[in-house]
Amino acid sequence: MAARGTILDERDWQTLIYKIKSGLCTPFIGAGVSYPRLPLGSGLAEELLQEEEKSGCKCPLQERGDLPRVAQYLAVTHDDGTWPKLKIRDFIKAQPQPDFSDENEPHRVLTDLDLPIYLTTNYDNFMVR
Repeated sequence: MAARGTILDERDWQTLIYKIKSGLCTPFIGAGVSYPRLPLGSGLAEELLQEEEKSGCKCPLQERGDLPRVAQYLAVTHDDGTWPKLKIRDFIKAQPQPDFSDENEPHRVLTDLDLPIYLTTNYDNFMVR
């Protein structure tokens, strides 16, 4: 398929559908598939900082939506590299799971394609579930 931005013409769609049916497609799943159930990285970074500030710590970072930078800040201020990972894990566990019985739930739609490989950049495990 030719790279033409995000717009696919009829021929592109035919090719994509044929490859999916043939099992020759590998979906790359980004964080948007879990939104709004889970926040995007910038929203998660803000959530982490808000929780931190409830304990009286004021974060000096200007880039409050930069998740890697916020995670690094939390690791340094707590002198523990696992601190931000544990906080992210706890935040995700506290969120309700998607309704996988809903035929339009994005993870379900992708799973129903029955492809051999799925790649995800997400911090949740919804594709496994």
